[in-house]
Amino acid sequence: MKYVSLLLLVLSVSATALAQDLDAGKHLAFAQIAFGGGYETLLNMSNRGTAAFNGTLTLLPSDRTKPFPALVDGSPASAALNLALNPGATASLRITSGDASAGTLSGFAIIAATNPERASLLEGNLTYYVKSADGTIVDSVGVAPSRPILQAVIPFDDFQTVALALANRNSANQTATVRLMLFDDKNAQIGRATQTLANNEQVPRFLYQFFPGVSLTKGRVEIQADQPFLGTALTFVKGGQASSLPFLPSLKLYDVRLEAAGQTFTGQAYIAVDFPYVTGYFVETVNGVPQPGTESQIGILKDGRLELFDVEGSNELFHARIPAFNLTQQTHSGTAEFIVINPPSVTQATLTLTAVN
Repeated sequence: MKYVSLLLLVLSVSATALAQDLDAGKHLAFAQIAFGGGYETLLNMSNRGTAAFNGTLTLLPSDRTKPFPALVDGSPASAALNLALNPGATASLRITSGDASAGTLSGFAIIAATNPERASLLEGNLTYYVKSADGTIVDSVGVAPSRPILQAVIPFDDFQTVALALANRNSANQTATVRLMLFDDKNAQIGRATQTLANNEQVPRFLYQFFPGVSLTKGRVEIQADQPFLGTALTFVKGGQASSLPFLPSLKLYDVRLEAAGQTFTGQAYIAVDFPYVTGYFVETVNGVPQPGTESQIGILKDGRLELFDVEGSNELFHARIPAFNLTQQTHSGTAEFIVINPPSVTQATLTLTAVN
């Protein structure tokens, strides 16, 4: 019965997770678009599903105090545009400016399914094109879609050339507080910055704008948020040439303490959140020394609640729950269950995670 209950829990959590904003295969997000002043943005998308994709494209400006004369394939995009893509079809959408005098403008793009339950499967990418006055392409940069994440780490070799675009998009109208920590190549922390993002807000800045007055060449920036956010990272070298940098979920390391049936187990857990999905692995330690063998976990982060699951052999299950999980917090407390199927038994445990990095 306990095994059946756990199975039902896994199924119910997974089903709820499918209702999250920006689900993979149903939505596409790009944290930075640019047009005007020689820039164009091209969105490419394919539907590998067995049903037609029906949805909308919404373009949101970085600066809402300025006009945003975006055109999509020559038509004004002041409101959400309806999209349809047949099974197996590929389409391209070109974003340009309807007002040459407005200069270069930026924002972010969301493609959202109106019927995510249908068997469509949307995938895509983005390319920035830079053109000369006569329309000749002088540079182009390909960018992967932005996924909702809670933490990213971006190493760099030239502080002055790195630009970030951070965006917040959710249906709950929640504000995201993004924390940026700057380290040099010797791991010395030399700067901290905080960026608040209201829902549907996007901020594009160079690192030196987030950290004014800093003199640095090589290093890394660590980015954490209390709500899932979208990001794009670019580098601009002398002469205007640009390239994209991966903006992906990064691992976070925790010291783990499990107390069950009068015994204490210690270890370390490596956790990555590709919202809403969680992956990780656990290494047991004895007197601080890692022991051979690791246990992998999968999980879901839903409404701030972290659920982790593991199958140990064919007869044992592990389930952990942290009711209020936030990557920006140092310590988390929760519960765990060790479940044996035959003969049936359940051992309850308390769980403590303490962040190391």
